[in-house]
Amino acid sequence: MQAAILRVKLKYLEEFNEERKMIAQIYLKGLQDKSLILPYVPEWAEPVWHQFVIRTKKRNELQEYLKSKGIGTLIHYPLPIHLQEAYKRLGYKKGDFVDSSC
Repeated sequence: MQAAILRVKLKYLEEFNEERKMIAQIYLKGLQDKSLILPYVPEWAEPVWHQFVIRTKKRNELQEYLKSKGIGTLIHYPLPIHLQEAYKRLGYKKGDFVDSSC
Protein backbone atom coordinates (compact mmCIF):
# COMPACT_ATOMS: atom_id res chain seq x y z
CA MET A 1 0.00 0.00 0.00
CA GLN A 2 2.72 2.43 0.95
CA ALA A 3 4.61 1.70 -2.26
CA ALA A 4 1.49 2.47 -4.31
CA ILE A 5 1.00 5.80 -2.54
CA LEU A 6 4.66 6.75 -2.92
CA ARG A 7 4.62 5.79 -6.59
CA VAL A 8 1.90 8.40 -7.18
CA LYS A 9 3.67 11.00 -5.02
CA LEU A 10 6.91 10.43 -6.95
CA LYS A 11 5.39 12.30 -9.89
CA TYR A 12 5.32 15.42 -7.71
CA LEU A 13 8.74 15.04 -6.08
CA GLU A 14 10.38 17.99 -7.86
CA GLU A 15 7.43 20.22 -7.01
CA PHE A 16 7.53 19.16 -3.34
CA ASN A 17 11.29 19.75 -3.20
CA GLU A 18 10.98 23.22 -4.72
CA GLU A 19 8.28 24.19 -2.24
CA ARG A 20 10.40 23.02 0.70
CA LYS A 21 13.40 24.96 -0.64
CA MET A 22 11.32 28.16 -0.78
CA ILE A 23 10.07 27.62 2.77
CA ALA A 24 13.61 26.94 4.01
CA GLN A 25 14.79 30.22 2.50
CA ILE A 26 12.03 32.07 4.36
CA TYR A 27 13.14 30.39 7.61
CA LEU A 28 16.83 31.15 7.00
CA LYS A 29 16.09 34.82 6.34
CA GLY A 30 13.52 35.24 9.11
CA LEU A 31 15.21 33.42 11.98
CA GLN A 32 17.90 35.83 13.11
CA ASP A 33 18.01 34.99 16.83
CA LYS A 34 21.66 34.52 17.87
CA SER A 35 20.70 31.75 20.29
CA LEU A 36 19.61 29.55 17.37
CA ILE A 37 21.94 27.39 15.35
CA LEU A 38 20.40 27.10 11.89
CA PRO A 39 21.27 24.54 9.24
CA TYR A 40 24.54 25.22 7.43
CA VAL A 41 24.54 24.51 3.73
CA PRO A 42 27.89 24.38 1.91
CA GLU A 43 27.94 26.12 -1.49
CA TRP A 44 28.26 22.81 -3.31
CA ALA A 45 25.20 21.25 -1.60
CA GLU A 46 21.60 21.38 -2.72
CA PRO A 47 19.42 20.07 0.12
CA VAL A 48 15.76 19.16 -0.37
CA TRP A 49 14.91 20.22 3.20
CA HIS A 50 13.18 17.06 4.32
CA GLN A 51 13.85 18.43 7.81
CA PHE A 52 14.72 21.95 8.96
CA VAL A 53 16.76 21.32 12.08
CA ILE A 54 17.21 24.14 14.59
CA ARG A 55 19.55 23.71 17.54
CA THR A 56 19.52 25.75 20.73
CA LYS A 57 20.48 25.41 24.37
CA LYS A 58 16.88 26.39 25.16
CA ARG A 59 15.22 23.59 23.22
CA ASN A 60 12.32 22.99 25.60
CA GLU A 61 11.56 26.70 25.93
CA LEU A 62 11.63 27.14 22.15
CA GLN A 63 9.40 24.14 21.66
CA GLU A 64 6.86 25.49 24.16
CA TYR A 65 6.94 28.95 22.57
CA LEU A 66 6.35 27.52 19.09
CA LYS A 67 3.56 25.32 20.44
CA SER A 68 1.86 28.39 21.94
CA LYS A 69 1.89 29.90 18.43
CA GLY A 70 0.37 26.78 16.87
CA ILE A 71 3.65 25.58 15.36
CA GLY A 72 4.36 21.89 15.77
CA THR A 73 7.85 20.56 16.37
CA LEU A 74 9.41 17.14 16.75
CA ILE A 75 12.55 15.80 18.30
CA HIS A 76 13.53 13.21 15.72
CA TYR A 77 16.44 11.70 17.63
CA PRO A 78 15.86 12.12 21.38
CA LEU A 79 18.65 9.62 22.07
CA PRO A 80 21.83 10.07 20.04
CA ILE A 81 22.76 7.12 17.85
CA HIS A 82 25.98 6.40 19.76
CA LEU A 83 23.94 5.92 22.97
CA GLN A 84 21.35 3.58 21.46
CA GLU A 85 21.37 -0.06 22.45
CA ALA A 86 22.35 -1.28 18.98
CA TYR A 87 25.63 0.67 19.17
CA LYS A 88 26.47 0.00 22.83
CA ARG A 89 29.26 -2.39 21.81
CA LEU A 90 31.22 0.54 20.34
CA GLY A 91 31.83 1.84 23.85
CA TYR A 92 30.85 5.47 23.37
CA LYS A 93 29.41 7.39 26.31
CA LYS A 94 27.37 10.52 26.86
CA GLY A 95 29.43 13.59 26.02
CA ASP A 96 31.78 11.92 23.55
CA PHE A 97 30.41 14.00 20.68
CA VAL A 98 29.40 17.22 22.40
CA ASP A 99 29.21 20.25 20.13
CA SER A 100 30.37 23.20 22.20
CA SER A 101 28.54 25.63 19.90
CA CYS A 102 25.16 24.35 21.03
